[in-house]
Amino acid sequence: MLAALAGAPTTQLIDSTFTINTLRGGGAGQIVVTSKYPFTDSRSVALGSWLVNAARHWAKTAGVQVAVGGPAGSTGDLTSVTKSRIWLDVAVLTAAIVLVLILAVRAVLLPLVATAFSLLVAAATFGILQVLFGGPDPPLGGPGWMDPMSVIGIFTIVLGVTVVYSALLLMRTREAFLTGEPRQRYVTTGLAQTAAAATGAGLVMLAALIPFSTTEFVDIRQFGIGVAVAVLLDILILRPVLLPAAEALLGHFGWWPTSRSPAGPPGAEPSRRLHPPTLRRRGTVHP
Repeated sequence: MLAALAGAPTTQLIDSTFTINTLRGGGAGQIVVTSKYPFTDSRSVALGSWLVNAARHWAKTAGVQVAVGGPAGSTGDLTSVTKSRIWLDVAVLTAAIVLVLILAVRAVLLPLVATAFSLLVAAATFGILQVLFGGPDPPLGGPGWMDPMSVIGIFTIVLGVTVVYSALLLMRTREAFLTGEPRQRYVTTGLAQTAAAATGAGLVMLAALIPFSTTEFVDIRQFGIGVAVAVLLDILILRPVLLPAAEALLGHFGWWPTSRSPAGPPGAEPSRRLHPPTLRRRGTVHP
């Protein structure tokens, strides 16, 4: 075999390395195993685990060194490990965002609601991506499944983008809430003061995502379309409809433990209504 390979063309020599290591004089061999099931099928994952156990047993009984590797094996291991950590990533990121929002807005219930809405947007985004990139014949091409690393990356970006817009609306609404305005008015004020900036920023982001959504690289295309879908859902549904509705429905309970001053006359300074001025008479201060 080695004598025949010595005079073979370069292409055949390269192909032969999948069977026998000619550089080491035939002292090392390779066995290529291909699963008959799809890459993401649980039976393919089970095949990889079986090969590792069989290789260990073979090495022990035959007194040789055996290793299971190759691009497919490495990719399978990476996929399995990443899939097992996805929900941990979701839990840690969600808890961190809730904590930051609570500290920024100085409330408890509304940050929880805003984060829940962002998770709904992320879930809807992945549902749309599954329709576009999943299945045996995906409409936008690809292998029919999403890489777990792409799932984690898209989820992180989507949740971060939607929470930023929600935080902007919550902080502006809180400022109006502290002035003592009625419920309907402070919700409308917060929405009106943030609508143009948030919607404009979302449209700019959509324009920036167009090149990523049209590339030939499937993973990058999934990133671009996924983030674009999330931005559209945010600027059309979450921020202008769901979150203001939650603020109006919860009222002052949503801002607990934040308290506010009673409503004052039109045009009065909030700080003056919170802290009435002191009166000075003959050097004596009377509250």
